[in-house]
Amino acid sequence: MKRDAGRRAADEFLERGNKALVDGSLECAEQAYGRALDLYESAGERGRAADVVCNLATICWKRNDLREADRLYNKARDQYAAIGSYYAVALVEQYLGNVAYSRNDLHRARWHYYRALPGIEEVDSIRAADCRVNIAALLTALGQCGVALRHLSVAEDSYRRQLSGDDLLVKLAEADENAGFVLKALERYPEARVRLTRSRATYERLGMAVKLAPLDHNLAELARLSGRPVEAAELYRRAMGNYLATQRDHEIADSLLGLGIMALDEGDLSVARRKFRAAAVLYRQTGQWLALAQTFHNLGVSWRDDPKRALSYVVPAWAVMRSMSWGLPEVAARAEWRTATEQAARIALELAAAAGDSALLAELIESMRGTTLRPGLELPRGITSLDSAASEMPSVTPPTIDCGWPARLSAYLEDAEELRAVGGDSPRRLRNGSAALGRLLTEHGRTG
Repeated sequence: MKRDAGRRAADEFLERGNKALVDGSLECAEQAYGRALDLYESAGERGRAADVVCNLATICWKRNDLREADRLYNKARDQYAAIGSYYAVALVEQYLGNVAYSRNDLHRARWHYYRALPGIEEVDSIRAADCRVNIAALLTALGQCGVALRHLSVAEDSYRRQLSGDDLLVKLAEADENAGFVLKALERYPEARVRLTRSRATYERLGMAVKLAPLDHNLAELARLSGRPVEAAELYRRAMGNYLATQRDHEIADSLLGLGIMALDEGDLSVARRKFRAAAVLYRQTGQWLALAQTFHNLGVSWRDDPKRALSYVVPAWAVMRSMSWGLPEVAARAEWRTATEQAARIALELAAAAGDSALLAELIESMRGTTLRPGLELPRGITSLDSAASEMPSVTPPTIDCGWPARLSAYLEDAEELRAVGGDSPRRLRNGSAALGRLLTEHGRTG
């Protein structure tokens, strides 16, 4: 009887936690789940206990505490496997894929998603289609756009067979949104515009206002890339208006950066600099040091007619961009990062030559040739390029090389350290769920 009473109390706490989670009251949900977990474990209810652990992981996910979310989802998966609940195991594999994707651990995310898909498909074709949409987004980031489009096509067919009404419209809008991103990556801009415009129209019709600003931003990028500057400017401003309403400062900064790049392309340098400076203020406030470095780079490009002034922006920005590669533990990963920042390095060299600063030019070249992974650099425990996000890598500014004269590069590296310090106590901090710098450079700006 006492055991039954404990189980009923646990069920009540679980229901209370679920309601709080839906309402967004994460602290209340966490407290209720904690009480439920103790009672379920005391009653030997292993399946229910696993459910609660999974929900606690979801709370961590919503808080962007991705390490703890990963740990708890792994714990829940193991608990489900121990009792033979293999569909639940597959679902948790998908959640682990979401966590890995948010940490920019793309290969690990792919591993989790493909482990999840067969088990989900056996039971729930709609959830399987959702998993395919996630896989498509991941494969787009990995450059496997053709495979991504095939997954999206299969998902759309499943939605059309199984759903109707608004449920169908929402899923098709999500598929259109992801297909638009894939087609954009393939530089099939007219097709991308059709899919993103249709997705936006559906979301607007269904009253899903929170989805509109990111689509406006991407449509603005498409318009800019397609040579439609007036349309691009209007879309950037519309996106910025929605971001302002929800106080999403780093997205506002992204829009300002896009407007600045567009002004720079058109030769309107005063407007470009004004937008870049406004973006820089917001990136500082939100701790986005890599995006801040990109903004500084573009500010420097706007001063190319004054090479010495341009160097004061471009060289620190290059050093910050390169600071990630010095800490990457694998040669291939370091090479990939250098490729992503190649244009930034080239422009720094060109400006040093244009300024007639042969000493700085020589130091930059020697620094670029320097040892890629510094001897004695301590890596955090368990860090590898396969299972770790860029945000968890050590970031170390490039070395100064003794060329036989008082170092010219040192002052620029001090400025770079100031940019990196914007990240707060941990200079490795990146925006939660942000893309790697290479994708930031191509999606929200330019390096040249």
